[in-house]
Amino acid sequence: MKHRILTLIVLAASLCGYANTKNEAPATPPTHVIEIINYMRTWYADKDKITYGRNIKYDDNSLTSSVEIIPFECPKGQGILTNVKRAFMEDKELAYHFAQTMPGTLLGWWVNTGDYEDEKIQVRTRTEQEYIGMTVKNADNPEMRDYYGVAWEEKGDVIIGKIYIISSRREALLKKRAKSTNVFDMNQYRQDREKIMKDWEKKSKDMDEMFKEWDNSFKEPSKSEKKNLNVSRVPIQPAPKGNSKIESQLQAYKDLLEMQEEQIQKLRRDYDRQDLKPEEKMLIRQRIIKLHKQAERTTNKMAKLISKVR
Repeated sequence: MKHRILTLIVLAASLCGYANTKNEAPATPPTHVIEIINYMRTWYADKDKITYGRNIKYDDNSLTSSVEIIPFECPKGQGILTNVKRAFMEDKELAYHFAQTMPGTLLGWWVNTGDYEDEKIQVRTRTEQEYIGMTVKNADNPEMRDYYGVAWEEKGDVIIGKIYIISSRREALLKKRAKSTNVFDMNQYRQDREKIMKDWEKKSKDMDEMFKEWDNSFKEPSKSEKKNLNVSRVPIQPAPKGNSKIESQLQAYKDLLEMQEEQIQKLRRDYDRQDLKPEEKMLIRQRIIKLHKQAERTTNKMAKLISKVR
């Protein structure tokens, strides 16, 4: 009977939500999720390590955000986390954002906790973690949104993890989305990649020329010179003071540049995989761009060193 009443309430709220805004989820509390979280808090939480914080408006004492993080440890093999996942799935239709991530994926999850870009926390921090989370409207305050999430992993005979309960203003989230530049766009990525690769090819040609000039400034010593001097190279002209140090620095930068290029090529191969989700492709794209910037800084440093010995 209780389940039937809850179903009717959810259905009525869904119809009301549809009548007002077609794509919005109903403002109904996720009762199954709340119930399983309270159960985990009671029986498996490390109560000494629970953290909680909140922010309120100075003028009217109304809540603007709150964060509660509950570490827990429970035995493996008893289906405890299966019940957690089942509760989330039962309330899935109430969420306007729902996510589930299995161990081994690269994707991390961040949740906003306030009005500013830096007010956020990472709720999935390790690739070994399994994760499930959802965001719903706050049933009491339409300006607020509530987030519930659980991340966990197996450690020997136990499962360790954290439960996250976060409330924040929806207005802040909407502002962030309006300003966001991280929405994945395949066409934009291809344009960016084409420009980056052209710049990289030009840099590579310039560096090839620089190394040719560097190599041409040396000659191979004769066998007797090698025996007497015990060196692999002898400058045509006397090397300026500190030249050997510059040469070793250049070689180190060259090795670094080659490593960066190898990483870029590997990421480009990963990006072309068909089994990646758009979010994972976006992360790879960001890493490629970051590596290109690092490679550019490396070539600039090499150019400065080479100019010292010309």
